[in-house]
Amino acid sequence: MNRVAIFAHYDTNCKIEDYVIYYLKELQKISTEIIFVSDCNLPSEETNKLKDITNHIIAKRHGEYDFGSYKYGYIFAKEKNLITLANELIFANDSCFGPLISFNQIWKKMEEKECDFWGITKNNIDVDYHIQSYFLVFKENVFKTEIFDNFINTISKEENKNKIIEKYEIGLSKLLIKNDFKPETYCNYKIARNITQDLFYNDSTPFLKKWEILTLYPTLVNIIIKKIFKRIDSNYKIDYITSFFKKRKTTKFAKNLKIIRRIIIEIKTNKKTINILGKTIKYG
Repeated sequence: MNRVAIFAHYDTNCKIEDYVIYYLKELQKISTEIIFVSDCNLPSEETNKLKDITNHIIAKRHGEYDFGSYKYGYIFAKEKNLITLANELIFANDSCFGPLISFNQIWKKMEEKECDFWGITKNNIDVDYHIQSYFLVFKENVFKTEIFDNFINTISKEENKNKIIEKYEIGLSKLLIKNDFKPETYCNYKIARNITQDLFYNDSTPFLKKWEILTLYPTLVNIIIKKIFKRIDSNYKIDYITSFFKKRKTTKFAKNLKIIRRIIIEIKTNKKTINILGKTIKYG
């Protein structure tokens, strides 16, 4: 398969962290071309980290979030005739850690599903159904259409991230489904309403989102990650995650005690169960 991957990057410190390097090295194993697009003016010492991993680098502040990076990467790929030659187009970004398993494992599972485009997770809780845009794969009957091309070229700077989600993340899925393109996801579950469910009760996730609660409380990271890794038998280095969060500790533990409690313990009164760090205890 000839796969073109467009990877969207942003870092407040204009750095390319180790977890991003690992992600790109894994992506390189299944991609013909990787176009790295950063919404940062990256210095040369950072872009030099990518010289043996990516094929093309665009590092310039544009302020259009991930979909802006997807747009600029797509336009570049089209100009270089990479889109014409591709069988699959990948949109991926740095908002998560992983992959916790190999991309070959992910593709093997997805090749068994009949679809035109797919992602890792879906969401239709309090919003319209859509495939989440942190990892998207389009087959050529989708990305070689005028419908797709027109959509990408309409992406522009928005006033806030919620507008980006509404117009582009949700909007892309809605547009493709409306035009009879079939979606699928690697994970069968919907995205959770809270972090507890995602981190402890879903077995198959190959990525971990950089949830705000983990950024604020790095002391919880080891407990959470070790539990997940033990369950899915991952060789991913926990240091990629813990080192990232240690740099970004910003608040005190007590500030969001209720949120932390929801991570550690979940009570389901209708089923008379209590989940403590993933272990279910029945009562009553």
